[in-house]
This record gives sequence, C-alpha cells and structure tokens, in this order.
Amino acid sequence: MKSRSILGLIVSFAITSQSVFTQSIAVESKRDSVTPSQQEASAILQAICGRDDVFPNRERGGKLACRSCPSFTGVGSNRGFLSQSPFTLEKVVYGSFTQAGTREALADFDGCESHGQFYGGSVLLRRSSQGWSALRYESGLRSNNCLKFPSKNGRDLLVCQGYYAQMGHSYDWLDAIQIGSSETQKSQQIHLISKTTFNPPFYETRIEGWTSQDINKDGHPDLIITVREAKSATMPLNFKPRFDAHLPNPTFHRLTFLFDGQSFRATPDTAQLKQRIERK
Repeated sequence: MKSRSILGLIVSFAITSQSVFTQSIAVESKRDSVTPSQQEASAILQAICGRDDVFPNRERGGKLACRSCPSFTGVGSNRGFLSQSPFTLEKVVYGSFTQAGTREALADFDGCESHGQFYGGSVLLRRSSQGWSALRYESGLRSNNCLKFPSKNGRDLLVCQGYYAQMGHSYDWLDAIQIGSSETQKSQQIHLISKTTFNPPFYETRIEGWTSQDINKDGHPDLIITVREAKSATMPLNFKPRFDAHLPNPTFHRLTFLFDGQSFRATPDTAQLKQRIERK
C-alpha cells in the first residue's frame, strides 16, 4: 500500500510540475516520419505523377521526385510562379488516418509551392491489392517530422512540427493533426517565436525536443515538449546573429499535454507557462 502511494505521488508530481533545467534533457522518440526505400518511393511517386515523370533529384541526394509540378500544386496550377523546384518526396508516415484498419500513408513533398506554403505539402495515399493510390493533397502541410498518437476510434492522430522564418524572426510550432478523407483538422499545441538575427535585443524561444510518454498511466501516450528559452539585451560575445543561432545561458522548460485518445489538454502548470512564453 505504501509503495502504491509513493508511485501515485511520483505520477502526480510529473503531471503538475513544470521543471526548469540548466541543460537540455529532452529524450527524442523515434519519429514516425521515415525515409522510404527507393522501391517504395518509386511506387508512391508513380501513383502521384505517373511512371514516366519519376526521376532521381540529384540536388536532393538522389531522392525521387516528379519531374514536373503536378497540376494540384501551387506551381502546377499557376504557371506564373517563379519557383518550380521538382516535387521531391522527403518522408512518409504510415498509419490508419481516415478510418480504422486502412493502410494509408501521408507523404511529405518539398517543392512546387511558395514560401507562404512552406515550399511543399503532403499527399494522402491508400494501399490496396493494386498498390498505392493518391486520395488528396494538402498544400502547406509538412509531415516530415511527426509522431503518431493512436486514438480511441482506431485512427492515428499526428503531431507534427512546423518551422518558418521571415523578417528577422523564426517561428516554431507543433500541430495536432487529424487527417480525414475530405479535410484536415489542426489544433496548434504550441507556437514559439525567436529573434536571433540583425540587431539586439535578441530572444530565443524554441522547441528543443518533444516525445510521447504515458504520464498519467491511462493507456494513452501524452505529449511532452522541452522548450529552450534565452534572452540578451546586447550582442553576446562571439555570437553570430542568424536564424539557427542559439543564445548563451538558456533555461529549459518541460510542458505536458495529456492525451485522452481524442484530444490534447495542457496541464494547469503547462497552460500557465505556455501563456508566458508564447509571443503574440
């Protein structure tokens, strides 16, 4: 009985407290976004752009791509776009997204989209005895860095990281994504802004790491995020201002979002911390 009380205390503390660390302790889960084999990539590309339009993009390390931008992309539907980089397959997430028991894939593509659409998008595919078939395309949805969270209804929900930079600022966020056969629903869990370019003052608030762990022992994996935070009113010694620069002397915060098999809910301490570190 005493050991159960101690275990309950540990679990309760893990849920309610937000730890601040002097160094990063983020433990990365293996991402569910994976690089497909050349054979698998070829089968996916043929379902999207046809056998004759698939080629190895040497500028992207030989990754397979569509030679011309598909008509459903921003460039394909608007020839006035200047950027027409090949529609290159980056990563694939496998799962059951639209309904339980289906064999589906969300394929992340780079190219054929504007800066405002994060230079790419994702294609939803379904596997049958005849192979892969493309269901629909989501412009601007980048699925190259995602974790799966199995839901109560047998469908897989995704949490994916996004990044964007412009006008001296960089933006870092995590979206909970439910993929449907006709539409995608997004729920943003956290959105952080950094300014480590041009002139001081500088501030950095970034996702250092994120993983899944069943914190409250309810049988559903929860979302754990480690955030890096630092500020500097002057130019730090040996600091080179750029989008990917890290400011010295950061603190690290742990945020917990509990998943009940349907949606995520920030713990009270996480909600309070999130409100402070998110810049609007």
